[in-house]
Amino acid sequence: LAGFTPMAGAAAVAVQAISAGLGGYLAGRLRHPWPSAHLDEAHFRDTAQGLIAWALAAVIGLVLTATILGPYAEQLAAFTGAAPAADAAAADPVRAAHVFAQSAFFAAVGMLVSAFVAAVAGRVGGLRAEEMHERRPAV
Repeated sequence: LAGFTPMAGAAAVAVQAISAGLGGYLAGRLRHPWPSAHLDEAHFRDTAQGLIAWALAAVIGLVLTATILGPYAEQLAAFTGAAPAADAAAADPVRAAHVFAQSAFFAAVGMLVSAFVAAVAGRVGGLRAEEMHERRPAV
């Protein structure tokens, strides 16, 4: 966290949006078509499947993050100044507050943007799946 910069936060948002777009597109593209369903129903299902893919990826990401950062909890607490640090100069509470505020901001923006991208990509994938099934010759 000491090396966090706004550029790293923007890169994280971009990675979240791209991965959510790919996951949402695949979720919409791989859905089973309902020929008798109304167009609004297909739109709802595609966007919902994109959001479900995003939510599942977000939960898995949070679990992995907690698993990876769990052993370093004592070092993170020392970085923020919440726990007594061995080196008093190593803990800068103002810098830590700025880093945590910036990382929280970028995490929130990333979650909102990636949720929207996943929903839209789910619908785009669903439209491509519908086009594919329309072109297929009847057997």
